[in-house]
Amino acid sequence: MQTSASCCPGRPAHSRSRTFFKAAATLAFIVGGVSGTVGIQALAIDYTNPLGTTVGSQFYPGGTLTNFTNNGTVTGGFLTYNSHSNPISSFTNTGLIQGASGYAIQLFDHSPIITFTNSGTISSTNDDAIFRFDHSPITTLNNSGTISATGGHNAIGFFYNSGITTLNNSGTISATGGGHAISFFDGTITTINLLPGSIIVGGIENFGTIGTLNVYKTVTNPNFDSVSLIPTITGNQPGTTNLYLTTPDNCKYVTVGNHAAGVDTSAFGANTNAIRHVSNSVGRLANTNGVIQSIGTKIAKHNADPYVMTSDLCADGAPAQPGQIGNSDFWIRGFMGRNRVDATASSTDYINTYSGGAVGIERDWSEDVRAGAFIGAGITDNSLGGALGGSEADLLFAGAYATKTWGTLFAKVGLTGGRGNNTGTRNIAAATPETATADYNSWYVSPEVSVGKVYDLGQRLGGTLSVTPVLSVRYVYAHQDGYTETGATNNLTMNNSHSTTIEERAELKFSYATKAFNDYGVKINASVGGIGQQNSGGAMSGTLLGAPLSFATPGDDNTTGFVGGLGFEINRGKYTFTASGDYVRLSGGNADLSANVVFSVKF
Repeated sequence: MQTSASCCPGRPAHSRSRTFFKAAATLAFIVGGVSGTVGIQALAIDYTNPLGTTVGSQFYPGGTLTNFTNNGTVTGGFLTYNSHSNPISSFTNTGLIQGASGYAIQLFDHSPIITFTNSGTISSTNDDAIFRFDHSPITTLNNSGTISATGGHNAIGFFYNSGITTLNNSGTISATGGGHAISFFDGTITTINLLPGSIIVGGIENFGTIGTLNVYKTVTNPNFDSVSLIPTITGNQPGTTNLYLTTPDNCKYVTVGNHAAGVDTSAFGANTNAIRHVSNSVGRLANTNGVIQSIGTKIAKHNADPYVMTSDLCADGAPAQPGQIGNSDFWIRGFMGRNRVDATASSTDYINTYSGGAVGIERDWSEDVRAGAFIGAGITDNSLGGALGGSEADLLFAGAYATKTWGTLFAKVGLTGGRGNNTGTRNIAAATPETATADYNSWYVSPEVSVGKVYDLGQRLGGTLSVTPVLSVRYVYAHQDGYTETGATNNLTMNNSHSTTIEERAELKFSYATKAFNDYGVKINASVGGIGQQNSGGAMSGTLLGAPLSFATPGDDNTTGFVGGLGFEINRGKYTFTASGDYVRLSGGNADLSANVVFSVKF
């Protein structure tokens, strides 16, 4: 018989007779159809032998082996020989086939298989786990189990035009000690599909032809950095290699050769959302300190805003004395809030907390105009769900505002802005987990206009009751400088970006004012209403692995919801203390709860 000494450069010669009789020394030769072989020591199919064979108590008659199923244990290996025009249509293993001293499975001399399916274990310690020799192709090989070889042997080996049309692997194909997961010479694999869950240990040795290699990977952590997604291939490279990643919707990734890395886009949406809520709390500095301080009549001065300070009213609710008009107020305010956003298809959940304080001054510039200004500082902290990372910022902000009244009708305009020094962290899932850090600046500007009218509901329960419908529109433009991370093997670079928000509110504000506790003025405030937001921004862009990366800022473009608030004021003489709380609930699972306190002094 001829040998294969010249067919496989770099490989030791394989003699058909040596290989065959080596197997014959350890395997019982069996002829016939087999189904459900359980607990037998060895199994071989020799199509040149027309006689039936008995193994132990089991008898296999002569004939064609069409379907083979093993759900038990075959410890001596499996061999087919010279089947030619009688291929095995279906070879299925859900149990164990082990080559104790040789190949676990050997397809020898024109022994094809149409469909080979393994969800069990096929292993060998002294030779290739699956060895195919001399025109013994497999049309489709599906592996979701384990095919392994040790001691420098191959998990799957091919010689003499023995290829595979389609190999689908979602299990493990492993060779250790210097062998290869897949090794073949002078043959063709038309398509290799490495499906999610696929593990290839030992790489691929190719001196034949691979038409297309498709690699499918599922990534659960949107911040990832993964190398060796495509197995190492020595020798001839595939005609086409495709890498397909399945990632969470909040992941944007790039691939460069055998390397892929992804970014959680939720962090960028969280930062933009934090600016919206912090700028709202800063803007309300102008709403809660007598900005809508009507000048002139008792009703206007008393009821212009549910949170207005009323210390300049006479105790009996009469109009203020002429000498009081033009007085100034100096105030100190502190605020804090917590915003939680539920997870969506495009974003993980996150929590943003913020707090700050400000000092301001305001005065009556005329009988119907009141204006003021303030400056302050604050901090924000974003924490992303899933331990993906977060960000924090130190803020400086300032604002100015003015109110014009016409009897009980008023209009207010305000302009606020701020600058932030930001630090972001990104926890990366990699072979060795990493944390990337970025430092960058940001700023925002927010104009606002409100109109309203105070309606006096008269005396109720010993005090004055009023209701004030208010319509307001606010615009926020936020800018974030570009940056490059540090601390990771492959750092992300982001370009400058911006976002815009237009917000509308329609609220009813109720106020009850009375005199109590030895000439102390007491005011109780409540509000309820609706809110709408239209959010937009340019696409985020940057580079990762040196490749361009771009995506839209996550978050709902348009949201609606409701707002509500409670508060009180206590004043005596020139001193006023105010405390209030506000709740905002937006569609998409966005909820914000904030509180503030104000102490003011007239002078």
